[in-house]
Amino acid sequence: MLPTSSVEAAQVTVNTMVAGTGHASVAERIELCQRCVDSLVAVANEWADVSVLGKGLPSPSAVHAEEVLGGPLVVARQLQLTIQTLKSIDQTGQPSLPGRPVRLASGQLSVPVLPTSGLFDSLAFFGISGSVRLSAEASESNLHGPLPDSAANDTLQGITAVLGAGNVSSIPVTDSLHSIMFAGSRVLLKMNPVNQYLAPVLERALAPLIEANLLQIVKGGADVGEALVHHPAVDAVHITGSTATHDAIVWGRSAEERTRRKQANDPRLKKIITNWGMCLRG
Repeated sequence: MLPTSSVEAAQVTVNTMVAGTGHASVAERIELCQRCVDSLVAVANEWADVSVLGKGLPSPSAVHAEEVLGGPLVVARQLQLTIQTLKSIDQTGQPSLPGRPVRLASGQLSVPVLPTSGLFDSLAFFGISGSVRLSAEASESNLHGPLPDSAANDTLQGITAVLGAGNVSSIPVTDSLHSIMFAGSRVLLKMNPVNQYLAPVLERALAPLIEANLLQIVKGGADVGEALVHHPAVDAVHITGSTATHDAIVWGRSAEERTRRKQANDPRLKKIITNWGMCLRG
């Protein structure tokens, strides 16, 4: 029987993913990323065109270049960085850094991350550098945590539901890539009604991952998201939307329920949850 609603269609997609295998060695993931670069190049202009049209912007428009920059170009860079990192893990057991970490006077460990090598960063980000400051308890011996071991594992454990919202079209894709390539999880990416016009383009750009049963893309509103995050086969949830969306999913839809659950430390959703937007909360 064919599914009669978006919710049923999404549930069928999860069940189909569960029924298939989820294996990809480091070498296979490198090859998948390289193939995704090729398929991405083939749809890059269409990606930008669809974004301009979906946002109701005039076409032709100067913002077309902005959509290229915020969409396929960012994803292409992420794929290239992923290839470099996976190769480094395969050869040395850990990711390579553009410089050595430095212990600051505060005790924090400062880890350089930008500019990186091999991607023309020194030109694209001329005069700009970036570093990540870790807590004083961090040590160089365990700088990358479980990431190298997770990336080196051929079996991808479980499924992560990525709720892809927002008007920056690269974010749902790059978040999905991280989960697949480094967190050891297959991904069910749900596009939000505000950006689901991109789904057909993304399906072609990321076709190698879909064919390998590492990624599936579905569309739908809050009802589909609700069904996915509570599906028993979904182990983790990643939210790219607002903190309000996060709180509604984790703590409850009404203010009263959220307050009660927070006071009791009783989240409505008891799964691994990450949220891009929480990084921006003041």
